[in-house]
Amino acid sequence: MNNDREAGIVVPFRQNAAFYYQRGNKYLSDNEDLVRAEQYLRKAYEMEPGREEYVLAFAEVLHRMHRFEESLSVLLTSIKDADENSPETIFGIASDFMGLEEFAAAEQCCNLCLQRDPDGPYAERALDILELIKDAPELEAQIGLVGNEDLALLDEIH
Repeated sequence: MNNDREAGIVVPFRQNAAFYYQRGNKYLSDNEDLVRAEQYLRKAYEMEPGREEYVLAFAEVLHRMHRFEESLSVLLTSIKDADENSPETIFGIASDFMGLEEFAAAEQCCNLCLQRDPDGPYAERALDILELIKDAPELEAQIGLVGNEDLALLDEIH
């Protein structure tokens, strides 16, 4: 009985957070299987919640699943524990606020992102969000959303 299977021995399958992170990113990028990506990235995040790349990947998959409040909670928790907040984290927060239609908060985060890294990889996207926010009242008027009654009607439809 040299074989563990024959002996009935169960060998635990324990992996580190990097394994779950890599697996989650594979599902996220290869075939857009958001459910599996979320499962693996959650595991990596739970194992090492202080690791920024795990936080950001987990928050991203939640955002892509339109689970903005959960994504925002993950990001806000991470900034409470961090010494320095990266522009990527701040931009993620801005994106979640946009998804939640909290435009003033999104604007504030985009401005902070631009302040921290004006030429960085998120600068152009932050400027795009600021442009959308600036045009929001005009867009609402163009599609006929001008008063609180119209907004209440939209809430009833959802």
